[in-house]
Amino acid sequence: MPNTDQEDRFLQEGGITVTKTRFVAGAQIYALSGITSVRGVEIEPSRAGPITVVGSGLCLLGLAYAAETNIVVFLIVFLITAAIAGFWWVKQKPSFAVVCTTAGGEVTALTSGDKLFVSRVIEAITQAIIARG
Repeated sequence: MPNTDQEDRFLQEGGITVTKTRFVAGAQIYALSGITSVRGVEIEPSRAGPITVVGSGLCLLGLAYAAETNIVVFLIVFLITAAIAGFWWVKQKPSFAVVCTTAGGEVTALTSGDKLFVSRVIEAITQAIIARG
């Protein structure tokens, strides 16, 4: 970790350090002089899992109907899979990312489930860029 004076630090929290000259995210170090802008991005969770579960249940229900078997058992199984998929869907939460723009393009420097933490990091980087002049 870079050796800086305490007053040069805009943030030091959760493995993140923002100083007047550097943004340290874990093992990655970004020079603030190379960052032209910073923004936050909300990343929606993948819904592929719950959709696959419901799709599988529907396929099973369709096969039971086509085979003219006792559809009640398959309907109960489908309702259970639909409930599991619904619960899974609701429990999924978005994540939030710090995206820095540099001369080389955009870099996702940090991803977290904590929106307030990401906001603090963005604010600290913004203040450090302003302080650099």
